Amino acid sequence: MTRYTMAELKALIDAGKYYPIPDDAPTMPVDEDFRKNARPVSVAETTSVELQLKRSTLERFKASGSDYLERMAHILEEQAKKAS
Repeated sequence: MTRYTMAELKALIDAGKYYPIPDDAPTMPVDEDFRKNARPVSVAETTSVELQLKRSTLERFKASGSDYLERMAHILEEQAKKAS
């Protein structure tokens, strides 16, 4: 799950890439067949961490796209594989 700051959310809304759902939006009914046939969705094994980075490093990642956290995680994973 990606977390966004309020400024990032506003930018996504302004760019037409995010459409907030009002609290009073209609919901889709779910029938009993759906519930009987539903299967759990597996989630990749991830964990949240706190990491101290130079501000300039973080800004470079952010400047190259909104998926910067996924790219950072990918780079760390690749480096961990190489190291082991």
